[in-house]
Amino acid sequence: MSLRSAKARGQERFAYSGQRQAAPRAVPRLTGTRVAIRGTYACKAWEGDEAFAGWLNALDGWAMADNPHQQHVEQQPVQHQKQQQPDPAAALRRVLEVVRSGQLDPLLEFCPDDVIDKLLALRKETGSTEQVHFEDIVRASSDGEGTPFLDTYSLRNVVMSAPRSVQLLSAMHVSAEKYLQRCAIVAPSGEECVLTFSAALQEVQECQYRGPPLLSKKWMLQGVSGECNSDELPSHPSPSFPPEAVVEAQLAALREGRVASVFAHASPENKASTGPVEKFAAMLNHNPLYSPLMGHVTAETVQRLQPSETTYMEVIRITPAAQTQQQQQQQQQGQRGSNAASERGPASSRAKG
Repeated sequence: MSLRSAKARGQERFAYSGQRQAAPRAVPRLTGTRVAIRGTYACKAWEGDEAFAGWLNALDGWAMADNPHQQHVEQQPVQHQKQQQPDPAAALRRVLEVVRSGQLDPLLEFCPDDVIDKLLALRKETGSTEQVHFEDIVRASSDGEGTPFLDTYSLRNVVMSAPRSVQLLSAMHVSAEKYLQRCAIVAPSGEECVLTFSAALQEVQECQYRGPPLLSKKWMLQGVSGECNSDELPSHPSPSFPPEAVVEAQLAALREGRVASVFAHASPENKASTGPVEKFAAMLNHNPLYSPLMGHVTAETVQRLQPSETTYMEVIRITPAAQTQQQQQQQQQGQRGSNAASERGPASSRAKG
């Protein structure tokens, strides 16, 4: 069977099939595990010309296998693929399509190298050989070190549940190699927030069947971060408010001494055990576990965690007002001591003279 006839039959099969055929299974010679992870799911996203190109690529391998006289070409060094500048908007549209579907494994195609490398290092330590899923990437990147790949907003509204609606907002080219897309998200629970998808233009290796890998530029997902879609803090419980905004509203009420607002956001079980509001106020003001929260000076978020779809946790560093007053007194005492020492210095030197 000649190479031309194999391609011709493949073209005819692709063009006249009633439905798009799956790409022929082939075991490419990969240049690294990252290419294997991306390639597994990249073939599922083939559309139009890309799918046809994949067919021809596989047919080349079939023809060489059927023709023993044709010389086999061993793997060559990485080649640069000549192509037009990729469109970041098209890449993020594909990402949003995957997010809407709720099947997130195709997002592995858009994961950056450093995120995949972190997962591979973790699996090397544990000796795991299981199939890689997008949730594995998320867990490996959320180890508390550095900026997480996905924050708590995106974990709830992308990973743990598919959004009910997605509306494109503004987009911006931060630089030639960085692109941002903001989206208004409504979750099935009713939560409303704004997610910012950050993409960066990177060089990646694309495997070829019986051919050298190609080095091309592609827009990769750098991370997803969220924020509340309202500038006003919630004054009452509502499913539309994200838990991050509820915690921020409670801290503001504690700082300003608005006990009734804090009590309004308490759970029904908490209200039953600590209410009414007068009893709740006495607990906040006189219990040493809670009194530092009242009138505190600063509240700094240390870490945010989303263990499950319905559980949110936040670690906060509080600076109480009493501690600030004590520090001010110590500083004043230190200044008075330094002033007294400076006054004694010249007198003692004159006495020695």
